[in-house]
Amino acid sequence: MTFCFAMDFHYTERIGGAEVQAWLLAKELARRGFEVHYLAQSLRGKAEVTEARDGVHLHWVRNPGHLQWRNGLRYYRALKRINPDLLIQRTTSFNTGVIGFYARKHRKQFAWICTDNDIPARWFFARKEIRTIPAKNLLRKLKSPLLLVNAIVHDLARDWGMKQTSHVFTQNDEQFCKLISNYKLPSLRMPSGHELPEMGISPQQRFRNKTILWVGNLGANKRPEKFLQLAKMMRRHEWKFVMVGGKEGVNSFEDFFGESRLDNLRWLGKLSFNETLLSFDQATIFVNTSKTDGEGFPNTYIQAWLRGIPVVTLGVDPNQHIKKK
Repeated sequence: MTFCFAMDFHYTERIGGAEVQAWLLAKELARRGFEVHYLAQSLRGKAEVTEARDGVHLHWVRNPGHLQWRNGLRYYRALKRINPDLLIQRTTSFNTGVIGFYARKHRKQFAWICTDNDIPARWFFARKEIRTIPAKNLLRKLKSPLLLVNAIVHDLARDWGMKQTSHVFTQNDEQFCKLISNYKLPSLRMPSGHELPEMGISPQQRFRNKTILWVGNLGANKRPEKFLQLAKMMRRHEWKFVMVGGKEGVNSFEDFFGESRLDNLRWLGKLSFNETLLSFDQATIFVNTSKTDGEGFPNTYIQAWLRGIPVVTLGVDPNQHIKKK
């Protein structure tokens, strides 16, 4: 059986929970002897390039930017060349429609995996575009009508594509209920997973480190300013605060937060996946400050729990795992 993970990006170029989970699953299927392909749009200029990595055939097509529909035919042709038995997508985009069209035309199975809790909502991309308008400058506001039309095209494509799925998976109860309510799509539960850490650190050593870790992009839904507030409240204590994550256009702590760094807080910026794992290895406590509507089952929770690190959250608690345990 031939698998193809039909994604927008690969974690080496754009690291996110969906990309990491897709690659981990692709590697495991390849390890078990299946033929596995991974299709991604390149942010580094790769186009029509195929390479082998960890037993997986990694195919690159160009990145079309915001106007993903410009890449539809090229993406479809790549799928046709791969000719998989089962297509897997762990994200949502205009390409969901392309994958659905390919699966329907060629009678292939299509498995779709939900990531964040707000994704099963109707008009996902249009709502997202509308929410950003107030914060835009004048020039970008003038472009908003065109960008809104573009978002609606993405919504129509992805909604149609979701109707072509043969297998649907969700991470928590909220996603399950929203998919039933908005799309009449039943789903099975597929929790996230990670590879076991290579090194073990005793609880005593972790506590001696006295390091509180925050990991994520600096987007508004992650609320990094809450972690900064926590660091300020504990300036007179011996605990160290570490932030991992970046944002396009942000080159320094001062650029983003508009103030000088704190003595007890280190901002490491955007790190690679493996570099981020090293930060987990040294952490004592992990803190999540995200809004509850933007998370499915955070990869960071699993990365922390596999290392015996307690998780403190301001709200994100999928299926009430933290509350119950």
